[in-house]
Amino acid sequence: MVLTAPGREFTVSARRLIEDLNIQVENARALGGQVRGRLIISCLLSLTHQVVPHAVLRYRKAHPGVEIHLSEGLGSDVHEDVRSGFADFGIGNAVALSQEIVTEEIVQESCFAVLPSTHRLRSKPSLALRDLEDEEFVSLPTSAGLRRQIDAIAAANGLSLKHTTVVEQFGTLFDFVAAAVGVAIVPASALPKQRQYKVVIKPISSPAFVRRIGILRLRNRPLTPAATGFLDIFRPLFLSASRR
Repeated sequence: MVLTAPGREFTVSARRLIEDLNIQVENARALGGQVRGRLIISCLLSLTHQVVPHAVLRYRKAHPGVEIHLSEGLGSDVHEDVRSGFADFGIGNAVALSQEIVTEEIVQESCFAVLPSTHRLRSKPSLALRDLEDEEFVSLPTSAGLRRQIDAIAAANGLSLKHTTVVEQFGTLFDFVAAAVGVAIVPASALPKQRQYKVVIKPISSPAFVRRIGILRLRNRPLTPAATGFLDIFRPLFLSASRR
C-alpha cells in the first residue's frame, strides 16, 4: 500500500500540526523556568564538520534537559526538512527558497583552495581558479550546492574542472587531499584546524568564491526557546569560523 497524493499532502500538514503543538508545550515549559524537550536541527554537512559540534557541547552544558537531533545533508535536504516541518530550523543555503521558508539572517562565506602539503603551488600566497584547471579534484557529489556553485563559476570563466574523486563527507575529503589524491575547494567554516591534516590552505583571488548561508525556518512557525538558545550559541561560532 502507498499513500495517494492527497494523503502525502495531509501527512505534511498533520506533521506540522503536531510539531506546532510541541512548540506550544515547550514555550509553556520555558515560561516555567525550564528549557526541556527535543530540538531537531537540519544542517549542511560542511557545518557539522567543525562548527556545530562546538555549539552542541556548549548548549548541552547550559541546557542538559534538551535532547538534540541533528539531520546532516545537502542543501536540498535542509530545505525539505524545514519545509516539511520535520526540523525546528535549518542552517543551509539561502538561495532558491520556497515561499514557505524565511531566513533569519544571511552570512556570506568565502571558499578556499585546499592542497596537499607537497603540492607545486604550496608557496603561492593566493591562487586563481585557472591555476587549478589541470588539477584533479576531490569533490562532493553533483547534488551538493557547493559543487554546483563551483562548476557554475568555473563555466562562467571558461574553465572545466576535473572532478576525478567524489566523496560524501568533508572528513574524507581532507583525508584524500592529504594523501595527494587531488585538490579541493572548501568553505571557510569547514576548514580543518591547523595541523589537523597535512594540507595547505590558500585563498582564491580570482574569481571570488562566496556562498550565502542562512538560518531557515517556516514562515508561520516561530522559533522555540530551545532553538533560540542554541542559535545564540551557534551564531558567534559560525561568524568566527566563516571569517577565518
